Amino acid sequence: MAWLREDFAGHVEKIDDEEIVTEFSFVILPIWPKRSIYVHGSESIEIRPHSRSIVAGLLRTSTWMAALILALPVMFLPEKWAWLAPFAIALAAAAAALTFAFGKLDEDEQERRRMLRRVVGIGAPPEMLAPPLVEATRLALEGHWRDDHDEGWFEAIARGRSSELLAALAEYSGRPDLAREVRDRLADRHYN
Repeated sequence: MAWLREDFAGHVEKIDDEEIVTEFSFVILPIWPKRSIYVHGSESIEIRPHSRSIVAGLLRTSTWMAALILALPVMFLPEKWAWLAPFAIALAAAAAALTFAFGKLDEDEQERRRMLRRVVGIGAPPEMLAPPLVEATRLALEGHWRDDHDEGWFEAIARGRSSELLAALAEYSGRPDLAREVRDRLADRHYN
């Protein structure tokens, strides 16, 4: 069926050359999400279905199209259809918000992902990734820590040490509270 195609939409959480997209089945518009992907550089990894990406993929194009459909009669027969103008404007504003504001990362999350990328090679937070990949990454990070340190990473954090490796270890060990504590220490050290 030539009218049914598959393509990517719902580009969100863009930072540097990384972003999240969702593959959709299309019939003119995206109609069904198939899978979400974390794109980093020229590579990508499948992640759990990403709700923001799915919402953006489903709503961006359809909202722009609805705004255009309402705006066309207003432009060509304003004396008859001028009453549609507020609805067309509201839809265009919603489409613009979905396109240019929805799915942006705040500064703190951008820095978190940049740190993860520096340490792990990909900025995708562990909560997005498949458990086997999270576990393998955690074990590799622990190995890197043990290669250079006598104390355990958890004890090092408790003693007030800070490094990006410690923050990534805490993230991949399911301890975002400790990861945040280490990132705060790193930021304080940077600003002092």
